[in-house]
Amino acid sequence: MTTSIIDRNGNQLVDPGLDIARGAYQEVTHINKFGTNHDVGTDYEDVWEQGDKWVAMPAATLVEVASTSTEDSPAGDGAGSLVIQGLGADGLEIQDVVLLNGTTPVLSNLIFSFINRAFIYSVGATNTTGYNLGILYVADDSTTWGGTTAGVPDTAAAIQVHIAAEQGQTQQMIYTVPFDKTGYVTGGYIAADGSKVCSYIFYMTTRDTPADGIGVQRVAFEATVTGGSFIKAFHPYVQVPAGSSAHVEAKVDVGSASVSAGLDIVLIANERKW
Repeated sequence: MTTSIIDRNGNQLVDPGLDIARGAYQEVTHINKFGTNHDVGTDYEDVWEQGDKWVAMPAATLVEVASTSTEDSPAGDGAGSLVIQGLGADGLEIQDVVLLNGTTPVLSNLIFSFINRAFIYSVGATNTTGYNLGILYVADDSTTWGGTTAGVPDTAAAIQVHIAAEQGQTQQMIYTVPFDKTGYVTGGYIAADGSKVCSYIFYMTTRDTPADGIGVQRVAFEATVTGGSFIKAFHPYVQVPAGSSAHVEAKVDVGSASVSAGLDIVLIANERKW
């Protein structure tokens, strides 16, 4: 089934992008993955709110969630619960809802091998703003918390999610394709301070099984932005195999800058590969 759009002259138009968004094609979905790093320096960093390099979890595990604000709890003024979307130990898509407890870490209900996105599911009983008051973190449960700052994981490499205060959702240009699907990148963008020369690399990390937490990394596309922003359309599309991660790293020529990036990915179901 396709979507028919009639213009003012009575001509029938067909919009495949709208069809995919509506779920008109069986076993075809899409995701718009985007992120921001507000302090990119002269060395390559991942484009995510946490900054520096993102590190994949070495094995599937429960994760922990906490906030830097005691008000992020079901009874508080901030966020009450968080949705975590990602892949389970088998590499297939799962979703968990975790009740927050302020600065005290709370374990997830499900085991994750990768986390793709997280966002607020509900707000506290006295919340009048609709957003989280503290920074929300999701981390590998092997780390300790609050050694320096309450609600912050002590091991930076264990952090999988950073949601800035008042934003309510992750902004991290990191995505792992489920092991029962193949991804196709149709296009993307990068934007930075117009006074900076910004170099960026779209990396792809391939894995044979969900247990390959590190995987094999290679460059899928690289460019330098000199005018503030750059939009790239891929035709034919860039294939991201089942279980592979797509992520963007960036650096600037001097000083630091805020950098944003995003990819549009179409996902098509396929047979399991192991």
